[in-house]
Amino acid sequence: MIDKEVKHDVFIERSIWFWDWVKSHGSAISWAIVLILFAGMLLTVLRNAREARRRLAWDRLATLSVPDPGEKPSGVLPGPSDARVEDWLRQFRGTDAEPWILLEQAARRLSNGRANDAENDYRRIAGRFPGHCAGAWARIGLGACLEASGKIEDARREYEAVRAAGTDPAATDRATEAIRRLNGPAGTGGRRS
Repeated sequence: MIDKEVKHDVFIERSIWFWDWVKSHGSAISWAIVLILFAGMLLTVLRNAREARRRLAWDRLATLSVPDPGEKPSGVLPGPSDARVEDWLRQFRGTDAEPWILLEQAARRLSNGRANDAENDYRRIAGRFPGHCAGAWARIGLGACLEASGKIEDARREYEAVRAAGTDPAATDRATEAIRRLNGPAGTGGRRS
């Protein structure tokens, strides 16, 4: 976790140093310089905090496939509980890791037999991140859900949309493979006689 007290102490220490310097140099030019330096320091602290939050979000994302301590093995994807993932989503909303955490959550739901929840999650992600790579992968997941529920033409439309958008080359390749599979031999829709 980010050590907020250390960052806070560094900020206070720098602020005290600036205040002491200002008291010893009382001219108007010094005040102007101090204000500029203080603004720069504040922007640096805020940028560092944002970067630390981003790094922490990616660290959390990396642990999604690591089982919680004490979790019993089962046929579902390993990883933290849904409650913990929800907490991470609240904590890291707005970071660049958010769409990927959402995708992992949807994949876990699909793997755990909650296909309707997964389908809704994939629809939400695709709608929220249409030009993002995660949006393309959400449409791939949505296509898989639709295909599993027998809605082949709807699945094909999702795969075609990924191919047409071309947002992510790997997702485009996966969509192309899925379309070929759905077309199957001699246009049988993927079914063999």
